[in-house]
Amino acid sequence: MEEQRHAFSEKGREVYASEVPLLFLAINSGPQYGGRRADIRASWLHHPLLAPGGPVAFRFVVGAVKAGNTSMAEVFEAEVSQFRGQFLRLPIEDGYHQLTNKTFALFRWFAEQRPA
Repeated sequence: MEEQRHAFSEKGREVYASEVPLLFLAINSGPQYGGRRADIRASWLHHPLLAPGGPVAFRFVVGAVKAGNTSMAEVFEAEVSQFRGQFLRLPIEDGYHQLTNKTFALFRWFAEQRPA
């Protein structure tokens, strides 16, 4: 089976990638950090290697919004709708004290899905 390759222009030269990303970049985040995600989108997330179909795939890794926080949930859901495909939502409550469990959930997801 022949791999399909995509060309990316970087500093005047062509960079090629296969259909399957070579690298998966998991960006840990929380539902409440929309401003930080916006800063990332406005800066280094514009790199050509991170373009859809490129050699580097990325996702903002976010757990569930704490129960009862409907205003944060609404804001977060609006962002998810606006930036479809940028989020990996794990079935674990998000929070500082859940970082270890969130990391294990991410590894479990990666082992099952192997996006890169």
